[in-house]
Amino acid sequence: MSEMTTTPKWPQRLAIVGTGLLGSSVGLAAREAGVPEVVGVDTDRQELRDAERLEAITLRARSVEEAADGADLVVAATPVRALAEVLARAHAANPGAILSDVGSTKSHLLAQLTKLSTNLGRVIPGHPMAGSEERGAQAARADLFHGAAWVLTPSAQVDHTALRRMTRFVRGLGGRPLILDPDLHDQVVAYASHLPQLAATALMGAVAQVQAPAALRSVVASGFKDTTRVAASDPDLWVDICATNGPSIVAALDALGERLSDLRALVASGDRDGLRAVLGEARDARLHIPTKPGTSPRGLRELVVHVADRPGSLAAVFRILGASGVNVEDLSIDHELQGGSGNLHIWVTGRETLAGAVSALADAGWIAHEADGTP
Repeated sequence: MSEMTTTPKWPQRLAIVGTGLLGSSVGLAAREAGVPEVVGVDTDRQELRDAERLEAITLRARSVEEAADGADLVVAATPVRALAEVLARAHAANPGAILSDVGSTKSHLLAQLTKLSTNLGRVIPGHPMAGSEERGAQAARADLFHGAAWVLTPSAQVDHTALRRMTRFVRGLGGRPLILDPDLHDQVVAYASHLPQLAATALMGAVAQVQAPAALRSVVASGFKDTTRVAASDPDLWVDICATNGPSIVAALDALGERLSDLRALVASGDRDGLRAVLGEARDARLHIPTKPGTSPRGLRELVVHVADRPGSLAAVFRILGASGVNVEDLSIDHELQGGSGNLHIWVTGRETLAGAVSALADAGWIAHEADGTP
């Protein structure tokens, strides 16, 4: 009888640079998922000690290079302004490692890494859509990413094996991988994440104009607290984000400013019908946001896409799927023996998602169909 073999857990060694809230949460989730060795490094020695005490890491390193040495995967969880330098140093120390991050802006990161001559084939930028206004390893949780979208924004030069491993890692931590074009990611999060932060900041600034703050505190209800919760976030974090995603954020602020101007005009003129229509549209849009983002139809469906073997093909497919809101659960590539092209196999959840993916790809001129079916 032949011996049964098992696939080794990947990664065997995970390096985390920055052991604050997100970095330590990645470590806790990875340890819970069975990753045997997690090494951490942080310029804040107290954060590093806290991460080790909480068992988010198994080893402490003294430098990025020491942490990256021998690692299969390096995840940078530093302030946005430091990400490119950290990943470039990790790549120089260990060219074979896959590199990722948990930052909120992506195009700027890839541009900086290109300037630093980093091999983008091994870089899978990431952005888990989870977090807290709290800071530090003390606030870390192993379940922070459960059910949350985890955006991956590979470049056109991405190594598909590296991408596949990263998507599996994300799922192992409880996240839902969503592959997006870097520019599209930055535009979307400008509205979904960065604009709400700045809107909450502006709202808190506006209520500071109230002449009776004691009375204001007496009447503040849960709606106001929910709306302004993120205003308590770290200012330095948001200065970095605004500096690295300025154009997209300005466009979002302009759109919000126009909406507020329209509302002001409706209120000032006493236009009840117009105001009711705008409020109704907003209500309908809000009701269409899923209350449980982690839920999905049962069963994985396999999508097959015929792709040319040239730079940018994978990125183009993922750009279309991302824009259509399709989560990629797994993927693989079969290269044709004669070269020049191959089949990209993508697993998605549910028939409706599969049909939407096929339709979106067909509209863009791609040949796609369900596995074992016909185009």
